[in-house]
Amino acid sequence: MDNKQLIFQDIDDLIVNLTKAFSAVSPNDLRDLMFFIKEFANSHPMPDDTRISTDYVYPEGLEILNTDKISDVLIQGIEKYKDLNYPKKEIPPVVVLRQGIRSIMIFGEMNAVEAYTREQPLQAIILELDDLDIFETFGIDQRRLVFFVPYLQDQMGKK
Repeated sequence: MDNKQLIFQDIDDLIVNLTKAFSAVSPNDLRDLMFFIKEFANSHPMPDDTRISTDYVYPEGLEILNTDKISDVLIQGIEKYKDLNYPKKEIPPVVVLRQGIRSIMIFGEMNAVEAYTREQPLQAIILELDDLDIFETFGIDQRRLVFFVPYLQDQMGKK
């Protein structure tokens, strides 16, 4: 994906154009993303005014709901990843719910860890609501949200 923002009509348009929108990302890396988007859309119908777009986000601005997805194995792998200096393949995108200044990552925690490790912005599919309450619409308990980077740093400091 080059640096231009793409806008999609709906979830179906996104799924149909996923490999085109993220042409630099391996189709195998996009497979899990496609399944997640389909499942999420089935379990959480998108309000009509949902804006679906792509953009770059910084890991430092992301909040996460499920800290279980950042496992000890993933944390321990960060240092190994740095030491091995793997070729810099394109990082698959994350999925972010956005309302105002809140950006909640709902898919792709491992990709965000890799972007944080590389100190680079991250490609994202953004589902943005303007008028509806994102927490009520998607059933999110905002008291459970934590900022991604401080949580990651805290977990890394424990190892």
